[in-house]
Amino acid sequence: MLCCGIVLIVRHLFRMDENKQPESATPAEEHQQLSTATAKPKVEIEPFDGRKQWLGGYKHKTTNATYHNAEAQTNRQATKHATERNSRDTQTSFQRNKALNTSQNAATQMTKPGVYVSTAHDRIVIPGEYTLAEVIEKRREEAAIVIQKHFRRYMAEQTVEQLKTDLAKFEEWVAKAKESKVEQKEERKAENLRRRLNPRTEKDFELVWHALEQWREEQVALINETTQTPAETKAALATLQEQVTQLVAAIGRHRTRAAEEQKETRIQKFLDACAAPRRWKSKDGKWVQMVNWTAPENGKFEMDTGYTLRARELRDLYNTLKMETLTANERVDALLSLKKVAASVPDCKLTKEIVQLCEREAELLMRGINPSLLNGLRARILQLYYQFCREPKFNPEAARHLKVPQDPELLRDRLIKFNATSSYLSNWPLAVWPFAAPHDYDVSAAQKGEVEANRKPEIVSIPRMLRELRKAEFESEMVFVLTEKDILVLVQKVWESRSAVSNSDEELVLTRWDFSKPWSPWNSFLVTRDELPAHRAISNAGEGYGRFMCQKVHQKHLMARQHFSRLRSDTGGSLTDSNGTAAAQLIVGTAIRPK
Repeated sequence: MLCCGIVLIVRHLFRMDENKQPESATPAEEHQQLSTATAKPKVEIEPFDGRKQWLGGYKHKTTNATYHNAEAQTNRQATKHATERNSRDTQTSFQRNKALNTSQNAATQMTKPGVYVSTAHDRIVIPGEYTLAEVIEKRREEAAIVIQKHFRRYMAEQTVEQLKTDLAKFEEWVAKAKESKVEQKEERKAENLRRRLNPRTEKDFELVWHALEQWREEQVALINETTQTPAETKAALATLQEQVTQLVAAIGRHRTRAAEEQKETRIQKFLDACAAPRRWKSKDGKWVQMVNWTAPENGKFEMDTGYTLRARELRDLYNTLKMETLTANERVDALLSLKKVAASVPDCKLTKEIVQLCEREAELLMRGINPSLLNGLRARILQLYYQFCREPKFNPEAARHLKVPQDPELLRDRLIKFNATSSYLSNWPLAVWPFAAPHDYDVSAAQKGEVEANRKPEIVSIPRMLRELRKAEFESEMVFVLTEKDILVLVQKVWESRSAVSNSDEELVLTRWDFSKPWSPWNSFLVTRDELPAHRAISNAGEGYGRFMCQKVHQKHLMARQHFSRLRSDTGGSLTDSNGTAAAQLIVGTAIRPK
C-alpha cells in the first residue's frame, strides 16, 4: 500500500508539471514537498471480538518457547436492506368477510288474525320413554358379551382344528414308528439269518449253535408227543442224534474254512497297517497324515518313513508270492527276490530255512514239476515269510502293531502267574479290571468259572446294551469296568433277559433304578426302549410301581450284590476299599521278579 501511494503522488506531480509552468521554489519548500511525498499512510486495525479456533502450534527445542498457530480475517460487513424487514402485516392473519345463504329457506309461522297456515302436513310428535345411562351401559355390556361369545367360539374352532392336525400328525408319527420298529425287526431277523447261513466270526457261529440247539429241542418235544412206545421214541431220538452229529460236523468244517479266510484277512490287514503312512489325530478329531511333496497322487500327498517303505516292499512281495496265476519264470523271479531279501540277514535260522526252501522250489520248477504238487511247499514258504515280516528285527514297523512285546525284558516284573491254571498275564490290567484273566481261564467280576452262553443272541444284543449303557451312564465308573460277559450275567441270570415292567424280551435297555445314585449292578433296572422315558420321568425310586414291584427289584439287587461282590467295597461300590487297596488284589497270583 505504501508503494501504491508513492506512485500516485508521483503521477499527480507529473500532471501538475504538464498543466502549468514550473516556478522557482526555495530549498525549504522543496524539502517540505519531498517529506510529504515519502510519508507512510495510516492503517486502521479492527479488533476481533469472536472466539478463534485452536489450530495447534509447536515448541522450540532450545528455548522452550511455545508458538501457537493463528489466523487473521476481517469481520464481514452487515448487509443493509432497503426496506424494513419487521412488519405487522406479515405477523397478523388476514381476515375476510363473506355472506352465505342456505340452499333452502325455512320459517316458522303460526296462525293469527290475517294469516292462515295450513295444517295438512303437520305431524304429532309424542315423547317416548326416557332411557337411563345405566340401561345404555347394560346394553353395551350385553352386546360386548355377544361379541365375546362369537370370538371365543371362533378361537375354540381354531384350537380344535389345530388339535385335530396335531392328533393326525401324532398318529402318523406313531404309525411310522411302528413301521420302523417292524422294519428294524425284519432287518434284524434277515441279518441274523444271513449270519447263520454264512457265519464268519465267533458271534456268527454262536447264532448257529443256538439255532441248532433250538431245533434239537423242538424235535425232541415233537418226538415225545408223536411216538407211542418207548422203542419208537428211542429210535427217533437215535435218528435225531445222527442228524445233529452230521450238522455239527458240517458246522465244524465251515468254521475251519471261515478261520482260514479270517486268517488271510488278518494277515493282509496287519501287512497293510505296517505299510500305511504315519498319521495321527489333530485337535479337531481329524486324521492327519505326513506329507510327501515328491510323489503326489490324485491330489493326496503322503510321506513314508524308511520303516514304512521297508514294510511296503515286504507286503508287495508277500502278495506276489500268494498269487496262483504266475508262470514258472515269474514264480522263479519272485523266489529270487525272496531269497535276496532273506539273504540280507545272515546268521539267522529263519532266513536260512527260507533260502533253502526257495532254492528247492526253484529247482523243482526248473525240472518241470507240476505246480499243483508244490502247494504244500509254497504254503510253508509263505508261512515262514509271514513270520519274517512279523519280526521287528527284519520289519521295524511291525513292532508298532504287535500286541505282545517281542523283547522279554519288557515283560519282566509285569507278569502274574495264576495258581489255578498256571497261566501268565500282564499285571497292568489287574489294577483296573479285577476280572482280567488269560483267555483259557474265564474269570468274571464276581467269581471264577465258566459263563453261560447267551440264550437269545438273535434278540438280546449284549454288545449293543453295553455300548448304550456306557454312553448313557458315563459318570459311573462301573460301566467301564464290566465286560460283555458281566453284562450277560446281569441280564441273563439276574433279570432273566426280560423287562421288569412288561416281561418283554425285545429292545432291552439297562438303566438306573434310583437316579439319585450312580449306576451299578445293584442299582440297575432292565426295561424296554419304549418304557425307558416313562421310568426316567419318575423322581423318587419306586414311585408308582407298587410294593410288589419294589420287593421284586430289591431281590434282584441283592442277587446282583452277591454275584458282583468282588466289585463292591465299603465305600458303596468304588473300586478301592477304605484303605485304598485295589479290589484286584483278590486275584491270587505270584509276581514274576527279574533275575
